[in-house]
Formats: sequence, C-alpha cells, structure tokens
Amino acid sequence: ETFVLDDESLYEASLRIEPKLPT
Repeated sequence: ETFVLDDESLYEASLRIEPKLPT
C-alpha cells in the first residue's frame, strides 16, 4: 500500500494534529 500526501490530505492531517491552526 502506497501512502501519498497530497494537498488535501496534508491539510486534513494538520487539522487533526493541530486543529487550532490559523487558516
């Protein structure tokens, strides 16, 4: 299985890690 981080998944992952990040 290949795990690829595109812009959307990077954005969603960063929200999950630090949901209080400014936009």
